[in-house]
Amino acid sequence: MGQFDLVWLIWVGGGIAACVWLVGGFLFPAAGQWRDRERLIELMQLGPWVWGHCKVPGGTQRYRGTVWFGVLVLARRDFGKQHLLALGFNKVQAKSVEGQVMVRLKLKQEGETLKGNLWGTRFKFNPHTKEVVSVQATPAESREWVKSN
Repeated sequence: MGQFDLVWLIWVGGGIAACVWLVGGFLFPAAGQWRDRERLIELMQLGPWVWGHCKVPGGTQRYRGTVWFGVLVLARRDFGKQHLLALGFNKVQAKSVEGQVMVRLKLKQEGETLKGNLWGTRFKFNPHTKEVVSVQATPAESREWVKSN
């Protein structure tokens, strides 16, 4: 097998893998409205890419991630000073964490529900400057989203 054949094989293999990945996203629609307890999340989708938002009092939660063969992986970022204050951050901390990843989700599609886990984010702050010193994931919590529309 020559060098040209190996390069050709790598390109073909990569192309097939990309096609499978794209098809895997199109086969499992995650777009629509989902209810997570009292919150209503609106998701949009283009192939395997998923994004969305949820309006909360004083702010917005934005979601971004991928779906592949029924497994939805999302990261949530929170925005809005009043919302962050309601979560327990003070004014200086809220400014530091706005737009940061607050939650990661891994959900598996089972009919009209998405079941899986949520990992929150625990921020540690410098007591003097109030800047973020470290970020840690919290233990997994089970989560279930139900299709709303």
